[in-house]
Amino acid sequence: FLQGMISNDVKALQPGTGCPATLLAEQGRIVADLRVYALDNALLLDVDARIKEKMVEALSRFIIADDVELEDLSEQQVTLALQGPASAQVLTAAGMSLSLEKPFQHQASSLASTPVRIIRVSDTSEDGYELVIPSDHAEQCWTVLLQAGESLGLRPVGLAALQMLRVEAGIPWYGLDMDEGRIVLEVGLADAISFKKGCYLGQEVVERATARGHVNRK
Repeated sequence: FLQGMISNDVKALQPGTGCPATLLAEQGRIVADLRVYALDNALLLDVDARIKEKMVEALSRFIIADDVELEDLSEQQVTLALQGPASAQVLTAAGMSLSLEKPFQHQASSLASTPVRIIRVSDTSEDGYELVIPSDHAEQCWTVLLQAGESLGLRPVGLAALQMLRVEAGIPWYGLDMDEGRIVLEVGLADAISFKKGCYLGQEVVERATARGHVNRK
């Protein structure tokens, strides 16, 4: 179902791997940007909470005869982002073993006796990880990470710092740099597009602009 809906090749994903993607309107305009992670028997979709309901609604409209179920996990789990060149050292100091070599790879692990999922993904262009944690254990895991990283210079930062870093890195955010008024080729998300897979929503516009060799603005 997702292979025919979003812009990247999710059919090629093996458990433990992932990719960026976009959900487009038929005109190639961006409904949502997301990350897709393959589990053993499901796909985990990571999307900005501000556009979660819009994306779910857009996907649900096309579920007709497909054997597909969408489940909202946002009340059950939270995501902590650990960004910077010492992020792997912090996780190791917290007692976690890492075997993630490539972006968007992920693995099950534990932190403070809590089952978590570690994802190697950058929000700042530095090395980075995200930890998906059960909501009722998030505060405990936060504290353990801060203690483990204290000697390595780890400290909490707010949204303003994240915004500065991602703008410097040229990473677009939905609602600020892109929305349904932009086609996907205008906003620097080439890694979220497969030019070899079959049809998906908005593909005709993407292919036409690609064949033309340029877009009118970036």
